[in-house]
Amino acid sequence: MKRTVSLAMITGLATALLLGGAGAAQASGGHQCANGVANVVTCNDTDTVVPVKIEIEGNRTLTDAELSVLEDSLNDIDVDVEAIKLVVVDVYRSFNPSIDITVDDVKVCVVAVCS
Repeated sequence: MKRTVSLAMITGLATALLLGGAGAAQASGGHQCANGVANVVTCNDTDTVVPVKIEIEGNRTLTDAELSVLEDSLNDIDVDVEAIKLVVVDVYRSFNPSIDITVDDVKVCVVAVCS
């Protein structure tokens, strides 16, 4: 009986150390992205605990390399809002002249700061 308790205690201690190590690795901050269901990628921020959900066009999931690029982009805190505003979101060619909808026509919010 005493031997079983000691083994259980050692197992519990080892598990706690492993979980603590994983927690310490995640505590460094940044986004961690994973493929979800229905063409959605979820990126969790370990600092602010604000999840980011990204819909992927087409019926596919992101590769590990694409997830890595996405994480790196989300972790880059130097966001150039002015450059983002110039990105064309949609073009309505049926109008004469055609209308380009850019991000500038929509509010751009980065970490709850909108411009």
